[in-house]
Amino acid sequence: MNGTPINFIYNISKILGINIWVKHDDFYPFPGGGSKARKLNYILNEDIQKKFNAIVTAGGNQSNHLRSTALFAAKLGWKLICIIHDDEPEKYEGNLKIVKLTGAELRFVQKAGVKEAMDKAMADLSNEGYNPFYIWGGGHCVEGTLAYYDAAKELKAQLKEVKPDYLFVASGTGTTQAGIEIGIREFLPDCQVIGISVAREEKRGKEVILDSMKKLNNHLGNPIVMPADIQFDDRWTGGRYEATFPELLNTIKWVVQHEALVLDPTYTGKAFHALKIYAQNGKIAPGANVIFWHTGGLLNLMASKDL
Repeated sequence: MNGTPINFIYNISKILGINIWVKHDDFYPFPGGGSKARKLNYILNEDIQKKFNAIVTAGGNQSNHLRSTALFAAKLGWKLICIIHDDEPEKYEGNLKIVKLTGAELRFVQKAGVKEAMDKAMADLSNEGYNPFYIWGGGHCVEGTLAYYDAAKELKAQLKEVKPDYLFVASGTGTTQAGIEIGIREFLPDCQVIGISVAREEKRGKEVILDSMKKLNNHLGNPIVMPADIQFDDRWTGGRYEATFPELLNTIKWVVQHEALVLDPTYTGKAFHALKIYAQNGKIAPGANVIFWHTGGLLNLMASKDL
């Protein structure tokens, strides 16, 4: 598939006194777009498609990964069982509505029972004569990380003569940031990657990112020294996944009103809110070049009760 566009946003750049480019993975050329779609294009590669004919994966009610996987499975004509670590809602909205429309089988469980439920789903599919493929929640695997290593290379080619000083990205399961970290260090070594946590505390978040980086480096045979300076800022999670707070919601409204850039309260809104505060507090020097990596999330916005 082709890459995603990058564009300069004039109004907010002028207000904040910095230069901001948006890398639009929300426009990734697969229904719903976003970082999960980019990863799945690597995870479900041609070799995998020749070996399997069903999928088991997991996520929450508004998981972008589940939505992307369900659409991919439908396109391939594969059976899909989704293990959902949430209570079944009375009304299906956003990502979950699309997952249901694809005909995927939904099994709702408590979070502690996800692995057991996934193992059972694998066994059930095997007993039905399928050859199922196991994808851990969020596309957390080497192939998912590799997708964003290559995306960093894509970004370098698009920037041409522009030399970015900072790159902001929402960070959840860690594979997106891990791939970007390795790619940026290779292709744009003067750029600082700043991951903004959507749920995890700093210590755990850094551990997971570093683990994914090590696995990708082993896969690539990459000689780059592992960094001790991963930036993973957990100050704007709201205390848990999908939590919101007034300042976040105000930033989302402010961005769309000034730039027609649509963010969501689960992922990209938190990352841009952090970028805004960094700039206002002088942690980004005036005139600096900043990349904001838009990882998608429109359906999270549409399902939100707070906006």
